[in-house]
Amino acid sequence: MFKNFVMLFTILLAPVGAVLAQTTEPNNGPVAIQLPAPDPLQSYFPTIRGLTWTYGGNPRELASRIRMLESQETEQGTVYLWDSFQGQRWVQNSVDGTVQEYRDGQWRLLFDFNAKEGDSWLIESFGDSDLLTHATLTMVSRSEKLIVPYQSLETIHISVRNDNLADAGVTDLWFASGLGLVKWAE
Repeated sequence: MFKNFVMLFTILLAPVGAVLAQTTEPNNGPVAIQLPAPDPLQSYFPTIRGLTWTYGGNPRELASRIRMLESQETEQGTVYLWDSFQGQRWVQNSVDGTVQEYRDGQWRLLFDFNAKEGDSWLIESFGDSDLLTHATLTMVSRSEKLIVPYQSLETIHISVRNDNLADAGVTDLWFASGLGLVKWAE
């Protein structure tokens, strides 16, 4: 089944190019914030507690949300609970352009925004099986133009292939600087 989700509501670009997003204050509900200017490689996966991305599906599908729910400190720094299309994961965005998943004192590579076009990496197992275990990710493009409802974006395009799944096992992800995941297609 083909699914195509595009970010619609939550993250907006202001006329001057400042990136705004929605977060939730404990007693006041959603508020707009201006994201800090992160390291360029970290900007493809913003990690701010409460940050929410909303994606709309086709008319027969419900909108999906991806959120940074909470954070916790580890010996290696802050990790964030990423509630995503692949389930909840504790993740850390590193200055070297990688996003690592943390579980039970172990780390595994999820995304490498510093990879060259054509480079691939394997998502290792934590000893169990989930939708990403043994998936091969490939950097398709570091500068792909993507048209979304509010403008054209330059994105990093990563393909995820997992031959261990019953369906096609292929997902394409597009990340934009300062916004994060702006589109995925299965």
